[in-house]
Amino acid sequence: MKNNIRTFVMLLLSFALGHVQAQNTANPNASSDTKKVLEYMAGLKNKNNTKLLLGQDLGHGNSMLPGQALGYDAFVDGLHNQTGKWLGLIGGDYGLDNNHTVWQTNQLLTDYWEDGGLVTLSWHFNNPWTGGSTWDTNNNENLYDLITPGNYAYNNWQNQLQQLANALRPLRDAGVVVLWRPLHEMNGDWFWWGEKTWGGHENAYKDLYRDMFNYLTYEQGMNNLLWVYSVGNTWNRTVRNYYPGSDYVDIVGMDIYDDNADTYDSWQDYQDMKSLGHPMGFTEFGPTLASANGYYDYRRLVNKIKSSYPDFVFSYSWSDWYEGGRQVKIAYASNQYAWQTFNDSWVITRDEINWRDSNGNGDDDDDEPGGVEGELRIKNLWSNTYLHQNGNYPGAAVSLHGYNQNWYSQRWNIESAEGGSYRLRCSWGGNYLNNTGNYNDAPVNVYSLNNNWWSQMWLVENAENNIYRLKNRWTNRYLHTSNQYNVSTYNGNPNWWSQLWVFEYISQGNRADTYETIDLTISPNPTTDVIYLNDFSENTDYIIYDTSGKMVAEGTGVTINVSQLINGTYLLTAFPQDEENEGVFGRALFVKK
Repeated sequence: MKNNIRTFVMLLLSFALGHVQAQNTANPNASSDTKKVLEYMAGLKNKNNTKLLLGQDLGHGNSMLPGQALGYDAFVDGLHNQTGKWLGLIGGDYGLDNNHTVWQTNQLLTDYWEDGGLVTLSWHFNNPWTGGSTWDTNNNENLYDLITPGNYAYNNWQNQLQQLANALRPLRDAGVVVLWRPLHEMNGDWFWWGEKTWGGHENAYKDLYRDMFNYLTYEQGMNNLLWVYSVGNTWNRTVRNYYPGSDYVDIVGMDIYDDNADTYDSWQDYQDMKSLGHPMGFTEFGPTLASANGYYDYRRLVNKIKSSYPDFVFSYSWSDWYEGGRQVKIAYASNQYAWQTFNDSWVITRDEINWRDSNGNGDDDDDEPGGVEGELRIKNLWSNTYLHQNGNYPGAAVSLHGYNQNWYSQRWNIESAEGGSYRLRCSWGGNYLNNTGNYNDAPVNVYSLNNNWWSQMWLVENAENNIYRLKNRWTNRYLHTSNQYNVSTYNGNPNWWSQLWVFEYISQGNRADTYETIDLTISPNPTTDVIYLNDFSENTDYIIYDTSGKMVAEGTGVTINVSQLINGTYLLTAFPQDEENEGVFGRALFVKK
């Protein structure tokens, strides 16, 4: 029997929550991914949930690397061990370590980026006049020296800028978008680039910042940077005093260390930040030193953002350090209630970041919503079995079951709901697919229609090659099977094919396209090195997934070299592009040994 796959548009949750004006990057030549990340961050404030990125600083130089006492192992792996969550944003500082092996840190950040996370960097530059540290200042340095050729400090500064470009270039070449936070806390008097005793120093800082922007952007081609303007929490010179202008800034933030997340003038600071028109948040955060003893409750921070800074889209916790013989504990993993903090409905973890699927305002780049109604069966790509209603009554469980042509319990009707979402009504009894709880692995059942229940509303996201995810509008979790039988909802993971679903339409409705699903004939199986597709021509696109759902290979052709794969079981999906097999989609499991 031919099974048809509907080609329809991807819809994201944020479409239902309003549109935002396009967010332009400061760099007019920014890469496509850089623009998408900024659009994604700008759109987060319009969401009801999954709208706050919690980031973690890893330290300075080599201290960030795995194997160190404080760094990736303690702050990232440590948090994952406590919560089961991966941070949405990690980063560090490339200064304060003269022996820093930059390539290792770059590889660490590149790997995290490729796994779906975002990354940020800063640099505590040495004093160009003295060669001393960042804190070596007399508060009287003439910042104009650094942009005026012909003096000692200028030459030293140019050397530091060259080192910076050399460090950032591999990240650019790897396609990593970096939230770059230069010359931060300039409104305080503790760094050499900060507040001065002479009048007009604010304009000198602005010119120094702009000069760095022009150097990295136009001379070095760093089109992967999002420029973060980051002030300190001071009483006399606040957000606007040193702002270099919207042509040089993408994101704004404030560094603050306060148990209650109170700035000196919280309401005014928040309004000033909003007025600049950029995504915003805490660019550094931690409790006071007196409270940095491992007992800080980070739920206080999240709740304060909800109540006082609701448009914030990120907060970046600083790292731990040793001082006076004790560990100053700032990181999430070093403090209390990490599990509760990272399971808050506002908090975004790495698996929930979806900037690659969205332009940030909830719209798909190419399509408009609508036109997906019809009767269909819904097949899980992992189990190759069908969404099935177990009983004809409200509250009946939903599971996966093998195909039966005559069972109306396997037929579902897509019906348009509000905000670009859909309801799925079972043809047996007329009850609706319903999410029973706002937590991972919450069971899915069917229930009678309630127009006010977002638990019965689902957003359809195009995964790839006409395979889809179903995202619950209430919880932002995805329709999922953990064991190829039970059906629940779970945080999104783009690599899990337990969350991938094939739509096989029964009644055509207003569908534009249909696809025939077949079981591929492949040989040999098991194999040691090569697989041959016996059904299709050379003009066939394929994708291979491992058992964790991660894509491990893709390409075009019917002779597939799998010798590089480790031994195990894999899923092969194929999409022929020739006219004879137009509209055919194939799948097969194979064993590499």
